[in-house]
Amino acid sequence: VISIIMILSSLLLPALSRARRKAREIQCASNLKQLGLVFKQYAADFNGRMPIHKCVDAPGATPWNYFTRELYTEGYLKESDTSMHYGAAITSCPINRLEIAKSSSQLVADTYGSFVYNAYYVNGKDFTKSLALRTLPYPSQCALFCEGNVGSNFMMKGSMSFVHFGFINVLFYDNHVGKKRKPEIPGSTDVFFDGD
Repeated sequence: VISIIMILSSLLLPALSRARRKAREIQCASNLKQLGLVFKQYAADFNGRMPIHKCVDAPGATPWNYFTRELYTEGYLKESDTSMHYGAAITSCPINRLEIAKSSSQLVADTYGSFVYNAYYVNGKDFTKSLALRTLPYPSQCALFCEGNVGSNFMMKGSMSFVHFGFINVLFYDNHVGKKRKPEIPGSTDVFFDGD
């Protein structure tokens, strides 16, 4: 009887593990979709313009992440823990958040999330400009957010994290979510990044 239970458990545990990862992948896609709706709502309130990515306080100063601060202060996002200033749950992929917590820290994962924003290439390589959505000719082909690795909120090929069985979830500017493998990610001058 014990050997039968051992055999059954050895057969079922890998399947359960894959099912759990698949459920987290679906949660990731849902989080991206919700984040996209937040950005669309922001754009609707600000004459079709997206939040700027970074802000520079003075000439030559280091740019700092601005889009999340504005979304929180304007009420579009709500912190998951206001005393610790942890980011909203929809700013992270559940699997990638665990990976960031392992390689960096739980604080980084909880505070900054795990999605990277494409507002640099699509804005003519300028972090500080707000993109007018009407100027984007191919929103269904241009990435808005995807899963990122530790320490970056800037979307580029090197900042992507392919944690879903070799795939990455991508939210496009038209608000649909798709999956891509690393070889399918083009260079920075492609419509995927620059929208043109």
